[in-house]
Amino acid sequence: MAAGLFGRLVLVNGCLALVPPDGVDARPPTYLIFHQDAVIDRDAHGLYLREEGSGSAIRVGEPVSGGGGFLSPALEASAGPERDAQRAWLNARVTPNLPSRCRGPYASFHSFRAWDGRTYPP
Repeated sequence: MAAGLFGRLVLVNGCLALVPPDGVDARPPTYLIFHQDAVIDRDAHGLYLREEGSGSAIRVGEPVSGGGGFLSPALEASAGPERDAQRAWLNARVTPNLPSRCRGPYASFHSFRAWDGRTYPP
């Protein structure tokens, strides 16, 4: 299911995740999976992500918005052949690969950009 996702970009256990904006009820982080045109890099200001096609960039700590959708709950299972097969299929199509220490929930995230964090993202 595709939807708009928004929140603050954070690192949790070395994984990129989205947490609710300030003032929104607490919920667990949503771990983000990016399409293959996303480049993860570091510069003098810290970690950032850039989409090659649009050139849009976001940084850890910023409020961000983007398109996306939640992925199969089978990816969050602790072990088993179904989970391994789904992870292998997904890892061949997205970046970065899904680290096992980040157990989900997972969402694809694309067409991202920074936003002011106060108004509902457009």
